[in-house]
Amino acid sequence: TVLEEVEDPLVARHNYRKGITGSVCLPVQYRDAFQAEQDVYRLHATDCGRVFVKQVNDHGPASAKGVRPGDELVRMRVGRRKFFAPEGDAGCLRRLAEPGLFTGQPVMLYFMGFSGKLPAEVNVQIERCSSPLGFSTVNDLVGDSAFEVVE
Repeated sequence: TVLEEVEDPLVARHNYRKGITGSVCLPVQYRDAFQAEQDVYRLHATDCGRVFVKQVNDHGPASAKGVRPGDELVRMRVGRRKFFAPEGDAGCLRRLAEPGLFTGQPVMLYFMGFSGKLPAEVNVQIERCSSPLGFSTVNDLVGDSAFEVVE
């Protein structure tokens, strides 16, 4: 008998996203926002709203996962359901760590690697439309689906 090779659906989703974006986010789990702020302790916001890592604890979870200065912080998740985009706020981790609404909840940070480290070619295809797009951030353009991470 011939056995068909069945692809795991999670692997299929991962490969599908990687085929579209060419990259995969690095998820880093923390027990709370205070630990995240102590691990990724310097961020830089650009004029166009992107947030990049300037300094990371060499012995922390982010460094162990491969996060390096120059990587982009693209998404934050607090608890199981609350997703946030940093949207130009270099103090986003400090604000999450302040006592209040999110105290004690686990935090997952999603980093996009290789920003500015390697030469890259990006091909973007859009259909022309009669009205201007008016998007201000990547999240406005592609929504949450671009940041799907298989954990």
